[in-house]
Amino acid sequence: MFVFALLFLLLSSCKWLYENPTVNRIHDIKIHNFDPDSIELGLTLEVNNPNRYDLSLEKLNVKILNRNRIPIGFADLQNEVVIPGKKSTALDFKIRLETRQTIKLIGNTKDDIVLYIEGSGNGKVRGISKSFVFEHSYALDMKKHLKNILPKFSSKSQNFFRVLSTSVETISLGETTVKVDFLLLNPYGLSFSLSDFPAEIYVNEKPIGKGNLKSPLVFDEKTIYQDGSLIFKLNNLKSLAGAAKGIFKGEIAYEVKANVKIETLGISIDSPYVFKESFSISASKLLLGM
Repeated sequence: MFVFALLFLLLSSCKWLYENPTVNRIHDIKIHNFDPDSIELGLTLEVNNPNRYDLSLEKLNVKILNRNRIPIGFADLQNEVVIPGKKSTALDFKIRLETRQTIKLIGNTKDDIVLYIEGSGNGKVRGISKSFVFEHSYALDMKKHLKNILPKFSSKSQNFFRVLSTSVETISLGETTVKVDFLLLNPYGLSFSLSDFPAEIYVNEKPIGKGNLKSPLVFDEKTIYQDGSLIFKLNNLKSLAGAAKGIFKGEIAYEVKANVKIETLGISIDSPYVFKESFSISASKLLLGM
């Protein structure tokens, strides 16, 4: 009986000989992918083993919460990790957030999004189980990332800017007016305005005219899409010289090089954008317009 009591005391004391592991800090959070359905974050935690002996980390559950402490993302340790004694190890997690829900977080603040990362884990040191909990905050600059993705008007699987038609509106002395009708989608549920779209139109890599929006487009979070138009003024002489073959075939292939100017979430975005299309034109009418 005395032996069993002594053994129990020894085992109990072992638990106090070893310290609990700790999550020292959030090393980094990066945005790996941003599409209309989900945002994929890469989260790196630094876990420390304060003991002299190796720690076998068997479980680590992670939650991301918004500033109201509502969970918006989850991740788990997929494989057991051994952390050497008196060492720290960086562990990587992939977490998916719902895009529209996250966009609302951005819209409610002028600063970075404050996220809370909390979780719990379990490991063993020399067969003795050690559990721990942690919580840290992290400021994520989501607006900076929006500046990079929004003017591209596309994700991996979808193009948000679609040319509907290109038509010749008028042909006058020395000048032709061309209208490009387009459809612009708002899959992220953003409130933004496409305030300016200064563009130059090229045929066979030669500039033949300039254009801009017929009128600005304003979106709110409920606006799924809007129709818009670009109006170009073409120089008839340059058009004829740059696209002689296309004109006499009745079809001109063109390229537009533009600057997209967007206002959203208190930030201004100015970024290049390029697209290619074609339009029909009558050679005889163009020659008469010269």
